[in-house]
Amino acid sequence: MNKNLQQKLSSLEDLIAIQKNSVVAGGQATQYMHGMANGMILAHAIFSDSAPKYVSRPRKPYGRNVRHKSTRSKRNR
Repeated sequence: MNKNLQQKLSSLEDLIAIQKNSVVAGGQATQYMHGMANGMILAHAIFSDSAPKYVSRPRKPYGRNVRHKSTRSKRNR
C-alpha cells in the first residue's frame, strides 16, 4: 500500500470514529447516523481490502413513563 493511500485511510478512520460517536440511542437522526457510519466503514474495508466491522444500532431507550393526554383526561373525568 502506498503512503498516500495510507494517509487517506487514516483520515477516513478518524472520520469513522467521529461518526460512531454521533450514533446516539434515542436521537432524532440515529438511523441516518448509523447508516452513514456503516457506509464509511464499508468504504474503508473496500479500499483497505479487509472485512468490514459494522457498528450495531443502539437500542431505543425503553421504560420511560410517558403521560399522554388521552390517559390523563380519563382520570380527571
